[in-house]
Amino acid sequence: MKLVKENQKEWQDRKGYSKKILYSVQDIPKNTNQLQKMKIPKGNTIANHYHKNTSEIFYCIKGKAVFSIEGNDFEFTKGDAALCEAGEKHEVKQVLEDLHFLTFKINQKENDTVWL
Repeated sequence: MKLVKENQKEWQDRKGYSKKILYSVQDIPKNTNQLQKMKIPKGNTIANHYHKNTSEIFYCIKGKAVFSIEGNDFEFTKGDAALCEAGEKHEVKQVLEDLHFLTFKINQKENDTVWL
């Protein structure tokens, strides 16, 4: 077992969002390479993009946003989970309330994000 105390991890600032890497490839067996907690402030977005190799599972902890996967928009709120397969274009179009969610990355490769 590997227990991670979130308050012992640092936020990493990115374009319009911040993330904490809770587990990475050294911590998780098999194909799940990383678990991140992400936060996006109200009003921010994440531009449309895809990953060549990485699939992602998103799990909403709190807040509300409009996500889009392959052009299909949906409201993402507390308790929702969404799977985005490698190659699927996805974006956070609108954050209606400060958003906190977990991202499980599967088959993650470095530099495999393609911004559109």
